[in-house]
Amino acid sequence: MNRIKILLYIIVLAAIVYMPESALSEMTEPPPPQVRGTVDIDSMIKQVKASPTDQSNMKQRMDTLTLWAQSMMTKGVSVDSVLPQQKGRGLESLSQENPSEACKMIDAIYADVEKFIGGSGDTTKSVSAQSPPPNAPAKDDISNLLIQSKTQSTTAENLNARIAVLSLWAQSMVARGVNIDSVFSKEKSHRLDDLRKSSPADAAALLDTILKELDKFLSSHPEQTTGSVKSPMGNPTSMMLQDEIDKIRKEVKTSQTNSSNVKTRAIALKSWAESLSGKNKYADKIYTIETGLFIMVQQRENPEKAYGLVDKTFADLERAVDPKTDWNAVKAEKHAPQAKKFVPAVLSVNAAEARVSESVPRYATGALVTNFSTAFDSETVRVVNGKINLSVGSVPVIVETSANAGATCTATANGSPFGILDVEERLDRLNSDFYAGKFASDVGYKWMRFLGPPSAQYMIYLRGGMNLQAGEAYLTQLNTLYENAMNRGVSVLVTINPSTGDARPPQKAGVFTQADVSGYSEFLRALIRKLPKVKHFTMETEVDASWKPADYALALATTKKVFNQQCPDCKLYTGGYINPEGTFFEEVFDNLKKLNAKNSFDAFGLWHAFDMFLGVKRGGIDKFELIKTQYKKSRELLNRYGYANMPVFLGETSYPCDTHNPFTKGYSETNQAANLVKTYATVISLGAFRVFWSNIHDYHFYAGGYSIFDFSGLINNPENDGLSSKKLAYYSYKNLAQKLSCFEAAKTSEVNAGPGVTAYRFEKGGKELYIVWANNAD
Repeated sequence: MNRIKILLYIIVLAAIVYMPESALSEMTEPPPPQVRGTVDIDSMIKQVKASPTDQSNMKQRMDTLTLWAQSMMTKGVSVDSVLPQQKGRGLESLSQENPSEACKMIDAIYADVEKFIGGSGDTTKSVSAQSPPPNAPAKDDISNLLIQSKTQSTTAENLNARIAVLSLWAQSMVARGVNIDSVFSKEKSHRLDDLRKSSPADAAALLDTILKELDKFLSSHPEQTTGSVKSPMGNPTSMMLQDEIDKIRKEVKTSQTNSSNVKTRAIALKSWAESLSGKNKYADKIYTIETGLFIMVQQRENPEKAYGLVDKTFADLERAVDPKTDWNAVKAEKHAPQAKKFVPAVLSVNAAEARVSESVPRYATGALVTNFSTAFDSETVRVVNGKINLSVGSVPVIVETSANAGATCTATANGSPFGILDVEERLDRLNSDFYAGKFASDVGYKWMRFLGPPSAQYMIYLRGGMNLQAGEAYLTQLNTLYENAMNRGVSVLVTINPSTGDARPPQKAGVFTQADVSGYSEFLRALIRKLPKVKHFTMETEVDASWKPADYALALATTKKVFNQQCPDCKLYTGGYINPEGTFFEEVFDNLKKLNAKNSFDAFGLWHAFDMFLGVKRGGIDKFELIKTQYKKSRELLNRYGYANMPVFLGETSYPCDTHNPFTKGYSETNQAANLVKTYATVISLGAFRVFWSNIHDYHFYAGGYSIFDFSGLINNPENDGLSSKKLAYYSYKNLAQKLSCFEAAKTSEVNAGPGVTAYRFEKGGKELYIVWANNAD
């Protein structure tokens, strides 16, 4: 999962969809007095002056800047002179791509803040900003806006200011879990923004109608009149007061979370975790960058899982703040061996005997593997009356008939389903141990998917960024990167990001309009000229989290049109999706019809299969059943729109070997490796032509915070815990690739091996291979 994307999910899913592209930037700001607000900024300034920022305190100091900026903005005070939105976004990106430079930038910002507030004085004193002019009501005061709208209609002069107030209020409502679709839905917000650019008079009339409806809404929901503002770093404010948090903490101890209280509890949970950040060493490890996102996603996909995750996270935070917690016992419990469960399985096999081997090495960790060829336990079993009896657990076994027992093959680029996702590759690491291409020939993957900084990004081509130059220099760097992979025998799938959203304040992902078509088309032509060997491209990733369907459809159609003209053999894949209950691609396909551009892609990206948060006992749904359900839904959708034979692929999937949460048990290198084998077996058997694991190495401090992606690679990252060894998953991937490469383009099917058992059959040229495991046995 792209590290920038994970940050955008929370912003996009909870807030940014309601913010018109330039409403904030066009607001009239009153001249600000020099104030401190309610955040103890002086203490942090003193800390920064006493010791420079480093990675251990970077997040805390960024959070303090964010809260201070929010405090100023709620008073109507502009902080653009010290922390404009563009600088805040730049700092956020820099903290992910180059932390040492981000630390220097933070120190410089604090120096500017010190000058801004005047250097000394009573830090507890709140100074009010000057009153805003009539056409620019207080940014966070929806009540004042409604009062003004009753006596003064919206005009071209006050249109942008009023839209900004409405949008900020909408953001806060969404962040608090309040459904405002009846008065200000996403669609209405987008319509208002489009009219604001094309027809201000019509936009003003629509806004007046919305405000009248909103006045009625708030008369029956008076508690929703207060709003929050958006900080320069893009984080919506949705903090709950401590006494409210404490009240909900007591409620959670006596009653389970359910549909009626989940939204309030989720806000309380987030608020409590944020209040503990920097004070309790475990809070950020328990409530990570994925927690809030998955509570939101699971409410649609698997509500009981969301409710259980809320309850478990509350319980874990309670243990973290309890002075009586025995941390030695917690550590021992976390890594205690888990009981193994086995169930009987019966396979019908067309052979006299079969070889049964474990798909994961017998060792506890990959560091103990010294001989790959003897690392997997195996035995030969007799076939009696065409059947073999097995005892299987959560670790899959591989059953090979005597005709091909022990056979290994080398994959072909066109036929291999094995790929690795790479989002951190850089030219300066091509010869390092972190380069994914270095391990391709050993592990056996034939494809690398480039995402993030090493992908083809239109805005970087235009203006540079992420320490990359613009124009031809940028394309030259990309070509060097991709050529290096291809020279190692690896084919490349290049992710294209056509979005111009980050070029327009406030910065948004997933924006592409008719005005962008000409410039973007020229970028594509330059890309094709510079990368003549690259033939496979995918349009962005997890697109339902950050794109409008109409914009995405236009980007697809534009790209495919240029490909047809300049590179007829170039293939374009859609990006995968993350919301299993969404209708994003249904709307994309409708828009492609309107554009008369139905045939604008060559392969479809499936739901990104991530399962997280072990230890949540409620709502346990098998990940692999979800994969099958989502595959079926995608096939039905494609068939309905005339794409019956469309190839499909899985662009991102992974599973961690551990978690930062000290109270979560069940993760291990063995379970990670087993999950990898199950994922590939399931998705390949369904018919996907390629699967990309994320990624070769663990990340470190993923997206600027603790994350399960710090544990999801095939090789340990020494920046995390000093380990640099290959994991069990590395060897399981290699073993699976060698065996299934003998079955490229094989006939696949799921077979009945008994209750509680999953078994997949691969058949080619009279040879058979089975992958079998027990469901819910770990």
